Amino acid sequence: EASGSAVFDATASPDTDLFGEKVVRVGKPGETRLSDLFSRGDILVLRPADRSAPWGGAGEGFPPRECCVVDSGKDWITLGVGQSWPNGLWEARRRPDSFRVALERAAPQAPLKAQQAALHRAAKGEAGLAAALLAAEEAAVPEAAAEPPPRLCDSSAAGSSVTPPRPVDSSAADPSRVDAAVRAALQQAVDVAGAAFAPNESQQEAVAWALGRRLSLIRG
Repeated sequence: EASGSAVFDATASPDTDLFGEKVVRVGKPGETRLSDLFSRGDILVLRPADRSAPWGGAGEGFPPRECCVVDSGKDWITLGVGQSWPNGLWEARRRPDSFRVALERAAPQAPLKAQQAALHRAAKGEAGLAAALLAAEEAAVPEAAAEPPPRLCDSSAAGSSVTPPRPVDSSAADPSRVDAAVRAALQQAVDVAGAAFAPNESQQEAVAWALGRRLSLIRG
């Protein structure tokens, strides 16, 4: 709790309804640092302070739910909790400080969902040639990545967005032809950019190196 990872023994009450989003006000008397610990947009998990609390009927507490910080003060914080109030909260509004809760930090779900979607596309072969190359079993990634791009060798080996590219016989690529094609593409890009962006020599060398490989990574 001192590190800002959680708030225990707090109380909750309905605050407002904003465009269908229920906003709950959580307070902790005596606390003076909530505005320093939490800021707008933080993702928290709201749960009963006592898991055996009777709110919600049938002796059950409300299920923990993910919520988003709307605003915060010294001893209070408001949270967007979704389109419905936690079970029992609305009924407990007539009994001030009776609805006791705890807050815990949670990782946002959006990045996790994006990762899951990317893995799903990769598994279906719809994530592009780079992902297909990394997932291919025909050749080791370092050797396959260093090969000239299929478009500069054998067009029949290019594959598609669904079919992983086949290993390319690098001996079929004329090094001088590959270098000439890379330099021509780079010069064309520089000409198109004009005065808007003039790459220095090291940047041009890095891009030329990348264009001559099937898979590359440039840092810096």
